Amino acid sequence: MPVRPNSWEVIFARASERCKSFGFDVNISPHQLRHSFAVHMLAMLIQHRLRDAALPAGPMEGYRQVLGDPLQQVQRLLGHASLATTYIYLDHIATRADTVDAAVEELLALLPSETSL
Repeated sequence: MPVRPNSWEVIFARASERCKSFGFDVNISPHQLRHSFAVHMLAMLIQHRLRDAALPAGPMEGYRQVLGDPLQQVQRLLGHASLATTYIYLDHIATRADTVDAAVEELLALLPSETSL
């Protein structure tokens, strides 16, 4: 049986209440879920792109070129007409310490060690 639109309102209101009972002052909505998906997807795509950049060019290079830019991938997934709309999500990623820390760790791992110089 399909869920009626007013039932969705109740579902999201109850989810918001549960979050508040755990100390999270958020109002859950479909837009909030879409936003969370976009931020996490973009962060993961950027992390994978950084990791792939460390790999030598080879048979996967063509595949990487087809996949393109993580921001454009999220733009397509969300159906944004303009890439500028998708740029909003970069602000949220820049504030995620775990993403920044992971990127720094990966980049440092790419640098030659002092003993190999």
